[in-house]
Amino acid sequence: MSTTSLQKLIRKSIVHSPGGYSYGLFLYTSGEFGPTFIKTQAILGNVDDFKKHTGSAKSLMEYSIDTYKESQKKDGLFSRVVKYAAIQAELNFPIQELNLKRKKLGISGGMRRDILFSAPVFYVLSSKFPDVEFRHVAMGKDGSIAVFGESLKEEKYENLKYFHLVHVADLNQTGSSFYSFIDGKHSGWIPFGRSKGATMDYGVCIMSREGKSDSFLREKDKSGYDINFHIHSLAFEDSEYPHEAYKNGSFSMKETRDCIKFLDNKEEWRTNFIKEKPVETFIELFDNVLRVDERRVKRFLKKYRPLLENEGKYKALEKCLK
Repeated sequence: MSTTSLQKLIRKSIVHSPGGYSYGLFLYTSGEFGPTFIKTQAILGNVDDFKKHTGSAKSLMEYSIDTYKESQKKDGLFSRVVKYAAIQAELNFPIQELNLKRKKLGISGGMRRDILFSAPVFYVLSSKFPDVEFRHVAMGKDGSIAVFGESLKEEKYENLKYFHLVHVADLNQTGSSFYSFIDGKHSGWIPFGRSKGATMDYGVCIMSREGKSDSFLREKDKSGYDINFHIHSLAFEDSEYPHEAYKNGSFSMKETRDCIKFLDNKEEWRTNFIKEKPVETFIELFDNVLRVDERRVKRFLKKYRPLLENEGKYKALEKCLK
């Protein structure tokens, strides 16, 4: 299967429109918003089944690897995605060279959704290179690390010194798990892993909102942190996918037009949306988002406060947090 065909299958599976929602948009982790939502776990088949296994990193790893094996029997989309992600990790992972230097080689993933993909990529590479001692590193938002070796046996490490990691994530976007600079500080798995002593300079993700397959994070952020990281994405947003979504019945004509305008100029689309839509549109959106993640609403209000105040909508929306 060509990479273009795989990308189309990924986008068809995971990119969603607001559908029946009257407010017609989604609020993202960064506080930004748009007319599409990406649900990468849909690639596994049952969208919410993984939630039953989030009690521990090992349970989630076992679930994702077992799901990969079942998908492999049927040549399903999930197995194809994992195999391609493993190839990309291997291509940018000088395995034999690092192994000779006695580096600890590993695939890392963040709790929770990253591990749906990082664990089976770890399984594929471990199977392909039986003489190399691969580890899987599960990173927790609470600052924890869990390192697993052969047969998913947990190994005790206080830090990740001497580890060379390729990070596998589900999504690359502003405020994503790879790296973000939000609320005046840098965060994400890249700074976290490096703070634990690991070498991290390459990552693979399933879907990117960056509009291209390769993103090079080389510049320093506002705090002076030198990112220097390369991300390869299996699928990404571009001008073609709204048309794909309309042809396969995922988007209506209106949703397709909205998406095309959004991708053409995201900030202009967002500015016009705030200006044109009544405040009730955002109140209804907030009512749904606040049940899950209050931080998104706070970041939205902070990011768009000047425009919202100018449109006379800020005070009414601020009351939603009280």
